Amino acid sequence: MRQINILTVIVLVSVLGLVACDSRAVTTSVVPTPVSVIPTATSLPTPTQTPTVTPSPSPTETPTPTPTLTSLPTPLPDPLLKGQIGFEVYNFGRGDPLDCNPNIDGFFYFDLFTVVPDGSNLRHLGKFVSPGRAISWSPDGHWAFLYAVVGPSAFTGPYGLYLVDTVRGHSVNVVTFDSATRLMGIYQGFYHNPVWSPGSDKVAVSIFTPAGAGDTGNDIYLLEVESQNLIPFITTPSHETLLSWSPDGERIAYTQWEGAEEAPPNMRLVVSNADGSEPREVLCCGSFPTDFHWSADSRQIVFPAFDGENLHLTRLDIEREQPFDVTQLPSSITLLYPSPDGSRYAMVLNVEGQTDIFVINADGNGLTNLTRHPANDESPVWSPDGRYIAFASNRGGIPQLRQLYVMRADGSDVRLVSDKCVGPFSWWAVPSEEGE
Repeated sequence: MRQINILTVIVLVSVLGLVACDSRAVTTSVVPTPVSVIPTATSLPTPTQTPTVTPSPSPTETPTPTPTLTSLPTPLPDPLLKGQIGFEVYNFGRGDPLDCNPNIDGFFYFDLFTVVPDGSNLRHLGKFVSPGRAISWSPDGHWAFLYAVVGPSAFTGPYGLYLVDTVRGHSVNVVTFDSATRLMGIYQGFYHNPVWSPGSDKVAVSIFTPAGAGDTGNDIYLLEVESQNLIPFITTPSHETLLSWSPDGERIAYTQWEGAEEAPPNMRLVVSNADGSEPREVLCCGSFPTDFHWSADSRQIVFPAFDGENLHLTRLDIEREQPFDVTQLPSSITLLYPSPDGSRYAMVLNVEGQTDIFVINADGNGLTNLTRHPANDESPVWSPDGRYIAFASNRGGIPQLRQLYVMRADGSDVRLVSDKCVGPFSWWAVPSEEGE
């Protein structure tokens, strides 16, 4: 009787194994091809659906210098994924195509694109060369304003400011700089990005006047989009830079200091009306923010402040001119990315050798790791409705390759948007979708 039971078990196991194999044989996995941001580039082979994201060229194809990247499985279309994303793509015609260091021979070679966040409707806006990263997209997405080389050669210049029309698909050089008289403003070794008015009709930019060319130092100029005139806005014997426009459009905050130091101890935060009138100092000296933004109600300025030992999330009431700490922050934070309604902040933290994207509530509670991935995730940008976050990551399998991804604001539903090496990007609402 025991022998019969053993034989019976063996037969049943064999039958079940055949059924399971048969069931797996009829299962089909459908995975779309990742999006290529260069319209003329050779399309990538369809990747296999696998939890890892390492380069895996198809065995049936001849290997090429550019490896096949395995993208994440693309979920079903999401009707809540709206708007457009504008971004840079670095052009490596002069360097190693697998090296995502955009600084080649001292210059940045890049293309500008816009795309729907699901990877569709890709549009190319032109090629540019710049001595540094300085680009800002208007809040309505109609314009990109950037610092680039005007002439045919990066080495001969000259440099200037460009307006790129993302709707009509053309660009125009609105200002050409003579390096002896004017240059793009620099703070702590970096060009400071231009700042748009909430109505997208004006953009403020920091411009540096070298010694011997009149009033020296960093001043703020204003470009009116319609007239394309660049006019002096805030020009004093002091330095002015690091500016931010209030969401209601009524005021501008900027830093001001005297002397040749790039991070002087006498730096102060000044708030003026949007026309530059009635400037008043609201914070001075000591621990000073190098990254600040306005609260959604335009009544406070929020920034990370270092007190010599710890980093704090700090709010400054504009009327009372009194800063107060909200909570202590991890010391590695340098930038805060506020959600559209100001209720949360995204940030990048180092976790066991790689960077992850975290969010924290505006009251200092609820610090949460959204990505939890062995790759480096960085540069979070909120969608206009706050439901999603776009970010750059090297989780595509090549450590130097920063690709563009989108995820829900809780960290789920991660999607690959661009498989190329991306630079700064922005996300804006499309007017036709705002009422949906």
